[in-house]
Amino acid sequence: MTPILRTTELIDIDKITALNCMSNPFPWSDRLIKESILNRVSWVLESTSNDSDDGKVVAWLVASSICGQSELELVLVDKAERRKGYAESLLLVWKQWALEHQHDELQLEVRESNNGAIRLYKKMGFEEVGRRKNYYTNDSGKEAACLMSLFLK
Repeated sequence: MTPILRTTELIDIDKITALNCMSNPFPWSDRLIKESILNRVSWVLESTSNDSDDGKVVAWLVASSICGQSELELVLVDKAERRKGYAESLLLVWKQWALEHQHDELQLEVRESNNGAIRLYKKMGFEEVGRRKNYYTNDSGKEAACLMSLFLK
């Protein structure tokens, strides 16, 4: 069944926490998830079943916004649901929201080793605008953050 895309609500916190624990190699704290739902813009993709109205959150995007710019804080997709276009759907909703709110730029940072995400961001028009050396910790030490922007105007 095709997931339903909607704005995140506080009632989603348990489902997002479960997704975060299963799909995020560097999980956010419960406190940060709650603060993000309350204080940032975010959307979920929720699967539904015919047996129950209680769906499962299969993807979540959260972004911050200030002074005409919006920054991607996190996008998560359930490991079992990847490569179905869910991240792209959420990114398109974020972009549309930013255009409706007269934002000039979307920003994000991504681990330089996350080639799949970098390909998706480039496909959507993001350009690399810089790097932060040794920004992220990984199993073999440190890696750079690739800084990317999409200029809307």
